[in-house]
Amino acid sequence: MFLLLISLITGTIGIMLGSALGLETVLGVFGFLCPTIFLFEKMYVRVEERGDVSDETE
Repeated sequence: MFLLLISLITGTIGIMLGSALGLETVLGVFGFLCPTIFLFEKMYVRVEERGDVSDETE
């Protein structure tokens, strides 16, 4: 729920900044997805630290 709220807030900020630059859709989508990208990166680092990510070259 918290991530959804943050996504909506950052998406709104992206739309407001994008409307000043004429890029409402691009910055709105980017703002909406930023918290999700951050969460996925954080989850990947945590899984990698546990050693559950197998290396494809082995």
